[in-house]
Amino acid sequence: NGQVLENETAGTYIADFLLFSPPDSTPRYAEWNLWLVKKHGKGIVALQYARRFYKLEISVAGEIRSSREKLIPQLDILGNLPLLWKK
Repeated sequence: NGQVLENETAGTYIADFLLFSPPDSTPRYAEWNLWLVKKHGKGIVALQYARRFYKLEISVAGEIRSSREKLIPQLDILGNLPLLWKK
């Protein structure tokens, strides 16, 4: 359950994925993650946004979709800010 988006101009990637708790864990949950990743010097810089849902209902899909539509463009803008990547 995920996707990787690339901004070739900025040299950044956004990883967008959903994880679920192990089947035997209590409470059950789903965790949605967005990661902005960029090569920086000899390493990488990663910014993470994560949200955990404990009510596994169909409405969660709508909440994730709505948040995704707002946050992915905002992370993409961050990936283009030179100040963020200053050495």
